[in-house]
Amino acid sequence: MKNMKSTCAIQMFANCQVLNQIMCRQIVSNPFPSLMILGVAGSNGLEYIQETDVKIVYGVDINETYLKACQSRFPELKDRLRLLCRNVSDIDISLPTADYVIANLFMEYVGIDIFTMQLLKISPLHVSCVIQKNREEAFVSQSPYMNSFKEISAIHRDISETKLTDSMENIGYRFAGKEKYCLPGNKSFIQLEYTYQKIEV
Repeated sequence: MKNMKSTCAIQMFANCQVLNQIMCRQIVSNPFPSLMILGVAGSNGLEYIQETDVKIVYGVDINETYLKACQSRFPELKDRLRLLCRNVSDIDISLPTADYVIANLFMEYVGIDIFTMQLLKISPLHVSCVIQKNREEAFVSQSPYMNSFKEISAIHRDISETKLTDSMENIGYRFAGKEKYCLPGNKSFIQLEYTYQKIEV
């Protein structure tokens, strides 16, 4: 049992490292003036904001403890960082507009339909998201290392790339790219990119 927990912890650490590398690419390679991170959690990736010309970054999460951790970890961001405690599953919440949305391992919480409905409020020019896929029965390995991954496992929705792309096209976003990152334990992160295009009537 001890060896199993150790292996799971190593895999989880590797997953977190990969996700952080993806966040670096997402933030640095898309220099929009305003950015919204849905499910900002413990602020993974915010360290890369300093390297960009992003003027405002909205960090949205349902967990106020995570948001306080973000605030304390990045005082240098000052007024550029605006943290919002919101339950995005509630379609009646208000959200500010932003040029660019990052939603990594987020749709597993809220589902595609609610995600796209909330995007209509935010009206971003570009959307980058990461979903997790695996070839095993369990969604994520059980580990004490990272609570956020365990939370996803508890309420996991399997996200279909095809359904997501179809739903995004229905609200005016064309598919703009895909990257696959292989993880330990027959898992992978799938990064999907979408760009807004006006729907012709």
